[in-house]
Amino acid sequence: MHPAKRVIFTGLLTSISLVAALVVALIAVPHASATAAGQRCLTHLPTSVADYGSVTDSRDASFGIGDVTSSVLLPDGRRFFALGDTAYYDVAADGSRGQIKAFGNNSAWVQSGNCFTLLNGTNPGTKSWVVPPQKDGSFYWPGASVVVGSHLEVFMQRLTLGDGFGTSLGAVVAEFNLPSLTLTRISPIPWMPHRVYGSGAVYDGGYVYAYASQPRTCTYCFSSDLYVARVPASQLTVASAWRFSSGTNWVADRNAAWPVLVNAVSSTDVQPYGTGFLLITKPLSVFGAGVEAWWSPSPEGPWRDLGNIFTIADPPTSPVPGNTYQSAYTYNPIVYANPTLGDGTLLASFNVNTFDSGEARTDGRLWGPRFLSVTLPPPPTESLPPPPSVQPPPPPSVPTASNATFVVDRFGRVRTGSGTVFEGGYTTHAVGVAATMNARGGWVAAADGGVFAFGDARFYGSMGAVRLNQPIVGIAATPTGHGYWMVARDGGIFSFGDARFAGSTGAIRLNQPIVAMAASSSGGGYWFVASDGGIFSFGDAQFFGSTGGSPPRFAVTGMAAKPGGRGYWLVTVAGQVFSFGGAKDEGGAPLPLAAFCVGIVAAPGGYRIVDTSGNVFIRSATPAWKRIATSEPLVSAG
Repeated sequence: MHPAKRVIFTGLLTSISLVAALVVALIAVPHASATAAGQRCLTHLPTSVADYGSVTDSRDASFGIGDVTSSVLLPDGRRFFALGDTAYYDVAADGSRGQIKAFGNNSAWVQSGNCFTLLNGTNPGTKSWVVPPQKDGSFYWPGASVVVGSHLEVFMQRLTLGDGFGTSLGAVVAEFNLPSLTLTRISPIPWMPHRVYGSGAVYDGGYVYAYASQPRTCTYCFSSDLYVARVPASQLTVASAWRFSSGTNWVADRNAAWPVLVNAVSSTDVQPYGTGFLLITKPLSVFGAGVEAWWSPSPEGPWRDLGNIFTIADPPTSPVPGNTYQSAYTYNPIVYANPTLGDGTLLASFNVNTFDSGEARTDGRLWGPRFLSVTLPPPPTESLPPPPSVQPPPPPSVPTASNATFVVDRFGRVRTGSGTVFEGGYTTHAVGVAATMNARGGWVAAADGGVFAFGDARFYGSMGAVRLNQPIVGIAATPTGHGYWMVARDGGIFSFGDARFAGSTGAIRLNQPIVAMAASSSGGGYWFVASDGGIFSFGDAQFFGSTGGSPPRFAVTGMAAKPGGRGYWLVTVAGQVFSFGGAKDEGGAPLPLAAFCVGIVAAPGGYRIVDTSGNVFIRSATPAWKRIATSEPLVSAG
């Protein structure tokens, strides 16, 4: 595998050409016995992590082990596990792998009591396909599984080996009758190459809700946006019945969909939890240790961050004494809200793979699922996010805009570093905020072009009633505080009040999308920055350099101009800062990061970096840290 391997559907697609890396070893486990080909039975009902782990450790040529991509409880009490790439082989006495007897891109376990049986696994070495490969050489990679009435629906992506990591050709849902688990049909569903719905799915109120993660378009940028679609359960395979969330309503045009979470997921395991729904994911990328939980009162959101729920060693630990993994990684975490383990905790799992096939030969247990127990925060009791706070009287000492830090969440609620809270709730997809010169008010920009004035700011117009070619991504105010610009993802510029149009990239094909903008100190020009750090300057805004020719590993998310206009700073989602012109480099956000960095704001003697959790890292001759209290993840700072 190559480090730049992309996240596809619910996990990392492992191609057949990488079979040598997909090897596992048999460890003799006293209470797990092979009672039939393709079956493992424990001596008792599984109630611990060790019990579930013993099933994966008792693998051989008749009982293949694959990535766990989803799991669902069937109406009769059995549990269905959808598995990805599955290898079948015996193992040597020393734990190293034997010859691979068979390999398939999908399989399934069915747990009934204390026994785990491979679906359709009948003979040693037989590929236990849930859905077999096609005559054209394409194959299916499983995603979410969901029960709808008397049927089990398993979402799958159809792929072919192209660049070594798989090329997406379409998406289907495989329907199985219950309780027989007989495959009755395979039907295509709406599909987009980079946004494949079905990586997560739940059933609620007569609808099936399907989730998709769309990767950010930047080099080595794995973090994705979360999208959701829904369809009446009785019309799951009717393409015209699907509707896609636009943030405020459900639309038939899949291209008009808006993410319900931005830059927050790598996989999308969603399941019922309490009176709402639970999302489990690694937030920044498939690489890294932290696993995050989100909760929502309804399948479409709004989502509330419950924080980090468990941490995985990165690289994972080897069970072989004295052996240390060097190139292994983990992905696709799942928490099984049912069953509860014997000690009252919940069962969880994650998958392990490696970039070095030699590691898998040394330790056959490397590849496949690992189980652990976790404790989740209780689901929130309220059905909606807390109401926005009422704006208090202005503080005695009002900062100037150049000294202020304004932050905004996606609902348009604005807070400042000095503690001021402005009433929000204008929108469900805010993307930017800009302050007036006295910092007693400002403007919130929404992705659909809406502008919302707050405090002492005046409204000068918006694009809210106009259908845009691309969503808005940023806003900047004029020095007078009597106007503002908005910039779209394609670099289209919209000016209001005394803001003057000085040029745009709306008619230019960009290598990477625009993510932010900043205005010159005179108000006679502005800069755009793309996610790769490419800079576009207009009017009297002078070009001082960029990272466009050598993009940073992580996407640029924010930009700030040096007071006086003689330089600017860029910040990445990982907190790196790049300085140009007279803008002095004072350092980035401290590592390891607890949240994404969403903006950078000029400040006396330096700048402030803001992350989604409200942490403000002050970078100047005297570095400091402060926190802005927020109940929702922040999306921008200004």
